[in-house]
Amino acid sequence: MTPPHTVTEEKCNQKKNDRNDCRRLAKNNENGGYRTCHVPDRQLRKDRQVSRFCGQLQRDINRVCNRIRKTIDFHGIDRFFASGSWNRHQYKVAEERVKSFLISESLKFTFNALFSELRQLRSLQKDVVLQMRKLARSERYRRTMDLLTSVPGIGVQTAIRLALEWGDMSRFETKEAFSAFLV
Repeated sequence: MTPPHTVTEEKCNQKKNDRNDCRRLAKNNENGGYRTCHVPDRQLRKDRQVSRFCGQLQRDINRVCNRIRKTIDFHGIDRFFASGSWNRHQYKVAEERVKSFLISESLKFTFNALFSELRQLRSLQKDVVLQMRKLARSERYRRTMDLLTSVPGIGVQTAIRLALEWGDMSRFETKEAFSAFLV
């Protein structure tokens, strides 16, 4: 497969159609002016989606946490909460504390909705992590997982995400080629 950006086009040729594209590709192929483009197999693309969804979920969780903190700040009730970054437990404590405040029904509804969304996203995140662990145990990724988890500091979750994003490592002929892929 030839990436479209590697095929040169004459400036005078403004028409875009299959005939012109084929002619350009054939000329490019004759001149040896092409590079291959790796396309992962269908199963890897499907499995990779789980990893990417995990990243999207984490960003969504961060957004909801930020909304909760900003809503608390905006309504001037931040003095009742710890400053600095919060962990999961502190969000649970905040949810219980907000329920005990004498605040308007609208504000209670907003906080209930935000904390409910946070719980739902975290529950979904657990399911996604379980699915990634299931992929990590599969025969398809077992060899790569064994290799990656042998590196100090790389656990199962990081290893499966790397395996899914990098794909077949044998396609890189040199460490420089792999390094260029990472950039």
